[in-house]
Amino acid sequence: KNNKTMKKLFSILVLAFSCSALFAQQTTVALLNHEGTLTSFYGANALADAHKAAVHGDVITLSGGSFAGLTFSKAVTVRGAGMVADSTGNREITYINSSVEIKIPTEIETPIIFEGIFFQGGVSYSTITSSLCNNSTFNKCRINHYFGISGVMGNANFYNCLLGINGTYGTSSFGTNVNIVNSVINALNNHDSSCKLNVTNCVVTYHPWQYNPYSVDSKPINSKNTTFKNCIFTGVLLEKYSSDVSTFYLPETAVVNNCISCYYGYKAETGSEAAVYYRDIFSNIANPNSTNVYFDEVTEVFKTYTNAGRIDQISVHEKFELTDEAKAILGSDGKEVGVHGGIGFNLEPTTLQITKCEVSPKVSEDSKLSVSIKVDAPK
Repeated sequence: KNNKTMKKLFSILVLAFSCSALFAQQTTVALLNHEGTLTSFYGANALADAHKAAVHGDVITLSGGSFAGLTFSKAVTVRGAGMVADSTGNREITYINSSVEIKIPTEIETPIIFEGIFFQGGVSYSTITSSLCNNSTFNKCRINHYFGISGVMGNANFYNCLLGINGTYGTSSFGTNVNIVNSVINALNNHDSSCKLNVTNCVVTYHPWQYNPYSVDSKPINSKNTTFKNCIFTGVLLEKYSSDVSTFYLPETAVVNNCISCYYGYKAETGSEAAVYYRDIFSNIANPNSTNVYFDEVTEVFKTYTNAGRIDQISVHEKFELTDEAKAILGSDGKEVGVHGGIGFNLEPTTLQITKCEVSPKVSEDSKLSVSIKVDAPK
């Protein structure tokens, strides 16, 4: 195992030392691995340049820093330095700063995989029938955009992610199966009955007034054809932005097992106190399950978590730790519900990462160029 790790480290170091003198100080780097042949690209468009040179199945490793968005037409694996900085501050976050579209020919079975990336501009899938991505996986990624996962996809998997989602769409001519596991999700709605959502060990929040407060699209009632297992629902609605707080519930067709809800709405202050309306969002399910538990207050469920309006307002250092009372409610796997059950909750990247590539702006008197490299192994 140690020899394998050292080989990976050596390969990354060899690539990193190929940084050219054109890039003084810190620069963003994209390293393309095509069947063992390593090629490096630099600057804001490095990811797009590496993708252009890649073929299906290649691996692109990104340094920390900000990269321009693009349309992915090739099923590659893209590994970033992480969507959250490490506790020492030695590892930078890898950002994709504009929108990303996934547009891979339907006949391609190779999955497209992303790990350790902060998507600032959102992610969408092609709506062209001949370019519907069959398989995609996001691992330890953050997607902030309001329409975080939109368009049409085939099988899509999200593990240990922070997701801002207002619409997940399917199509009857192309089966869609989306699995979201041990993640934190804001404003999850499934608008198309042909799109199957499986949500397991997640924290699901609803704060519709932050986006389109007058639209019913932001309500959990729109989570059609969705199965929730071992999840926690939380959120708050301001009555002034909705005529009926009582409409905030999961739809009749939802399948919900071993879940907790601490969701409520309240009106604006009248007199000295605000009238508070608590809402058990399990109450409208066609086949209510006795394994689901409702709490009035979020403080009865989480030790420290405070409801935030958007996914980008939730601290990446939030642990989502449960109170003893909430921990006593076990999921279907015998572990606690929420992100710490199931596969657990860890946002740190799992592969070796180039965290810095610093190149001196000048050559020395003996015509040598100073290059400083830092590589972090997963902790």
